[in-house]
Amino acid sequence: MSHKPMNTTTITIRRAFTLVEILITVVVMAIVVGVAVPSLSSNDRARLVGAVGMVASDLEFAQSVALADPSDPGVFKARPDGTGYWIATASDTATPILSAYSNDPYSITFGTGIAAELTGVTIGVAQASDEVQFDGFGRIAGMADITVTVTNASGSMDIIVKATTGVVNIQ
Repeated sequence: MSHKPMNTTTITIRRAFTLVEILITVVVMAIVVGVAVPSLSSNDRARLVGAVGMVASDLEFAQSVALADPSDPGVFKARPDGTGYWIATASDTATPILSAYSNDPYSITFGTGIAAELTGVTIGVAQASDEVQFDGFGRIAGMADITVTVTNASGSMDIIVKATTGVVNIQ
């Protein structure tokens, strides 16, 4: 008597990937590369634009310090080595004022603290004293416009402070 199995199944063994699986893998890899490559490129231009925005804002803050206390107006003082700046008063330009938010000295160093992402940025004021001093009306304490230049590997941008009005313009 011969025994015949009741249920016969055929087992198929796949030894390769299908064309659809390979195409899906290639598309997913292309998307990952498309997202990852731009983040690996240099973002020096973005750092420069960010630094210029921060400097222009702080120039306007120094101007508001001058308007708040005309007897001791605000001063924007660049570090001699170009690595940052601070906001001070005319009576003591060597000492930064205290920040109203943190009670820390209002001093910015590119590449550290709040400016940590701004590595490689330098600043210069086209004036021998490396400072921009405002008068009690928010104008430049002097007769000539002042140029503040912010530089990094991608180039440089100028910020012009108008002497007669104190208006801060990014060039």
